[in-house]
Amino acid sequence: MHSKLDKWVNFLKFGDMYKESGQYREELEKEMEIAMAIEKFGNVSADEKFIHYLMDIEKANRDYITALEYAREEGELKGELKGKLECERKGKLAIAAKLITKGLPVLFIAEVTGLSIDEINQISLPIQSSES
Repeated sequence: MHSKLDKWVNFLKFGDMYKESGQYREELEKEMEIAMAIEKFGNVSADEKFIHYLMDIEKANRDYITALEYAREEGELKGELKGKLECERKGKLAIAAKLITKGLPVLFIAEVTGLSIDEINQISLPIQSSES
């Protein structure tokens, strides 16, 4: 290695080789800037475990955020479904109440609305008592 440029190119291409002391490292360290670069390179390499640790923490945080987003979406879907089912049930109960006031048979109302006979009987009790 003759020129300062050759030394820099060599260091940049084969930086890992200069972690250990040896003839080439000693020659490169004659240049103050390259010696500083070798020292910094060694510090960064020594911190590889710490860098991997930080990367693992970042991955865990991303996984946690993804899990929270999934849980929120699941909760929203369940809430929507519950709301739709409740609305559907209220509609069936309202239809059943109207059919009861028209005097239609309980079995017919159960068949039309999909409600059980017990549910229809529970609706008909308040209706019958208000009619009296």
